[in-house]
Amino acid sequence: MTMTLQTQFQIRRQKKRDEIYAEYKRLAANPDNSRSAIIQYLMGKYNIGAASTIYGIIKEKEAQA
Repeated sequence: MTMTLQTQFQIRRQKKRDEIYAEYKRLAANPDNSRSAIIQYLMGKYNIGAASTIYGIIKEKEAQA
């Protein structure tokens, strides 16, 4: 097994991406919530300017699963 070294920035970035995905999954579990509304909420909460960033995080995390 190879050890991957990460900078503090990379560690913080990964932690934030994990939090965003976990919250997305929690909110998406309710069928009354629209995906667009969830994305807009997460963009506001995490100060992200583009919806494509959230979609990219979701795609990345689902590919890992």
